[in-house]
Amino acid sequence: TEFIIEINRIINTLIKKERKICISRPRRFGKTKIVDMLSAYYSYKESKITSFMDKKISKSENWDKYLGSFNVIKLNMFIFFIKQV
Repeated sequence: TEFIIEINRIINTLIKKERKICISRPRRFGKTKIVDMLSAYYSYKESKITSFMDKKISKSENWDKYLGSFNVIKLNMFIFFIKQV
């Protein structure tokens, strides 16, 4: 398993070799930012090629292969846990 530091490398990792990833970080370490970025890349709705043109990922081969290719569902577990209390 590879540790991923740069957010844009997560997309490359998913495209090239990993089909599943676990994003586990302490509070305030950018988990929501990562999920929002993945949603912007994969989602039919949010995908815009210009949003990624100036990023490192655009220099990779086949970087746009899955751009805007999927319906994305995001679940906010924070809201779920607050309502349970």
